[in-house]
Amino acid sequence: MFQQEPVIKNLVRVLLGGGWNVGLYSYPFWFINALFVTTIAFDLILCAFRKVQFRIVEKKVMVASLFTVVWMFIHCSTVYPFLIYLPWSIGQSLGAIVFVYVGFMMKGVTLKWWHCIFPFFAIGFILLHYFHPEIDCHLNMCPMTYRNIVIDIIIPLVFVITFYILSLGLSRIPWISAALGYVGSASFTIFFIHAAVIAVWPWNMTWWTVLSAVCGGTLLHLILNKFNITRILFIGK
Repeated sequence: MFQQEPVIKNLVRVLLGGGWNVGLYSYPFWFINALFVTTIAFDLILCAFRKVQFRIVEKKVMVASLFTVVWMFIHCSTVYPFLIYLPWSIGQSLGAIVFVYVGFMMKGVTLKWWHCIFPFFAIGFILLHYFHPEIDCHLNMCPMTYRNIVIDIIIPLVFVITFYILSLGLSRIPWISAALGYVGSASFTIFFIHAAVIAVWPWNMTWWTVLSAVCGGTLLHLILNKFNITRILFIGK
């Protein structure tokens, strides 16, 4: 993954971006490319449907149908993979845009008492995989690995709601809320160095690897913010 290569090839790899842009310093950029393309595409789709002369319910059905087709298409692409490389994570954005749509539809949803069942489902999924490793929801957006058209959307949704409920609970504890708030502000720094942490980690990847990446990224973010020049160059403010 991190082998040396000719300069020209490396430059082409960086310019094309996406899942093909794999390097010790550039690997995380596939996600930034996907986020950029997904945001633009999603906004264009919403703008296009707002201009269509249909009733609101009909528009919602049409948008839902469109993203359902996209979700089915990327699962078909697992069996019949793309033969043409799409730059700037355009392929990966097909999966990401479905999750953006789900998040968009959940913006107006308020928590109900029955939402407390989601953490139990999340714990159940974890225990099921722990005792039966062969049962694995291995969804990986970077290489476009999708397994099951239903489970691939249900399990991420269960864990998103679980973490949302957990966040609401922790926000009531001031010192934990402040600490996690700063970790959240350092999330992109953590994201950009996690590949390097994994690369130099001498043991198999464990929770300690994740903790090291989070703590290391947060500490680096703190140091970069201490000086004007590093804050401008690396944090962008």
